[in-house]
Amino acid sequence: MLFSPRKTESAYPCASSNFLSVENSRIGSIVLEGIHFLGNGEGDRLIRFSGVNADSVVIRDCSFEGIRSRGILVERTDRFRLKGNVFRKCALNQVFVDKTADDARIEGNRFLENGLLMTNDPVVDCKGSHFLVRNNYFEDFSYSAIGAGLHFTDTAGLVTSGVIEQNEICMSEGCRQAPMRSLIDGGAIYVWTQNKDLIIRENYIHDIAGPHGNRGIFGDDGVVNLTIIGNTVLRVRGSYAIDVRRVHRIGRRKDSAIRLVNVGIVIKDNIYDGRVRIHVRKDDPDSYFGENTDQDEI
Repeated sequence: MLFSPRKTESAYPCASSNFLSVENSRIGSIVLEGIHFLGNGEGDRLIRFSGVNADSVVIRDCSFEGIRSRGILVERTDRFRLKGNVFRKCALNQVFVDKTADDARIEGNRFLENGLLMTNDPVVDCKGSHFLVRNNYFEDFSYSAIGAGLHFTDTAGLVTSGVIEQNEICMSEGCRQAPMRSLIDGGAIYVWTQNKDLIIRENYIHDIAGPHGNRGIFGDDGVVNLTIIGNTVLRVRGSYAIDVRRVHRIGRRKDSAIRLVNVGIVIKDNIYDGRVRIHVRKDDPDSYFGENTDQDEI
């Protein structure tokens, strides 16, 4: 069966895609508050902060609905704050924190039925340092709700550091019915290879499904420096609740920027049902697979 993603159409035809771009600027602070964004055109991101030197850059209590382009870009901009917003029925990635951004905080937002154009984009994707993604609610997405880390070919190396905690991530019953809108080989939380210090803790992930390889928490391609602690992962249909797979060949690839993979992995105190696949190198003193609870064995 071929399944074509439906277009995201608002009640109003939209030609323009960009609402605000602030670039290479020094400013006291920027605050966007209480705005309802209803659709935009394809093309540039809706909001772009690039090279902004400010005490803070804040988006709060706004509503984003039917956004056709990618949403918010944060690069070379520190102290970004996204709080209390709602993102609904948007086509692509809605928050991208670049590897050049420090101290971004994404807290208390709701992300509902996003990723409608079915690309390999997390709804929220964090590459930078010292970020915090906390207490958000994600329901229905095509690839992953939250992404973090850098690809093994990225020469920036071990940059990504932060905490992903106390989020709820799930799929509605309708989203889990065939034909599914999910892509294959993803995770509710998806982590690329290169991280400096990434902690995933106390998240509630449940009712995840897809055609193939749709994990709860997925550390891909020989992921390094990842701690998974105190999460509850239930009812992941057809794949692993937690998957940190062995991919030592990544370190031998000519195009790889990292040579020692699958190191710095700590996994403990998680609750899950179903299957897990966890590779911890025996020759790595910084890796540890501790006590976890498999509900199927209780």
